[in-house]
Amino acid sequence: MPMIKTILSSSLIALLLGGCQQENDVADNSTNTKHDHQAHHHGLLNIESVGKAAPAPMVTLNAVEDSMNGWNLHIQVENFTFTPEHVNSEVKVGKGNIIEGHAHLYVDNYQWARLYSPWYHLKNLTPGEHILRVSLNTNDHAIWASADEEISSSVIIFQKTLTE
Repeated sequence: MPMIKTILSSSLIALLLGGCQQENDVADNSTNTKHDHQAHHHGLLNIESVGKAAPAPMVTLNAVEDSMNGWNLHIQVENFTFTPEHVNSEVKVGKGNIIEGHAHLYVDNYQWARLYSPWYHLKNLTPGEHILRVSLNTNDHAIWASADEEISSSVIIFQKTLTE
């Protein structure tokens, strides 16, 4: 019996890891219809479902190479307020029906950081091309969406040398 449990546990782990590997191998872009992190509709919360007539937030990610090291990221938002004081709490719509929450930064489809303000210094990247994506998230970490489309922005950068 212990051998059967071990085989079943090993099979389950392999199955789960295999599924994650497929996700991480998919390039991240807004037109991708394959199974990637942004296609997980169970993690989306449509602004249309919050019960108030909230305008859809917009986000734009800009990345500028820093003269000393790394990249300076600027997350420009409209109809959205960063509310770090409410992280891990219930979903809220703020004053004037403005959507609130924080952002998640992804590097090559891996969650890198939570962002609680519009500026972030990114470093420790390996040389080569990297896809950066920022999503707007609810206080409880679901991804804000409108009409089942994730509210996010992506840029591609090229890191020349290892940053520290």
